Amino acid sequence: MEAETMAIWKALQYCINHGFSNIQLETDSLSLKLIIRSTWKVPWEITEKIEEIKETMNRLNVQIEHTFREANQLANHITNTAISQAELQQFHSFNQLSSMGRRILNTDRRGIPTIRI
Repeated sequence: MEAETMAIWKALQYCINHGFSNIQLETDSLSLKLIIRSTWKVPWEITEKIEEIKETMNRLNVQIEHTFREANQLANHITNTAISQAELQQFHSFNQLSSMGRRILNTDRRGIPTIRI
């Protein structure tokens, strides 16, 4: 949960630094969504970062929603790629994605369902 918390915090910092103020934040961690919304108690390990996230969300217009992992495959793929490589990567176009990233995006765009087993 610490990694997901840090990812949300970094995403919000990116939005601030690039002038985005109306943000729809999607996470496949229902637990984290409920913690941020103060529905669940905050684990001590992430208390400080959750407070920073809440303060940032109060300054911006942020809607946080839960999405199933299957709908979040591209984000998970990009995250795993970033973790495995030391350098900063930014993707601004379809062609900059890896072949697997393009495949995931095309599958989603075509509406091909992903089955959870």
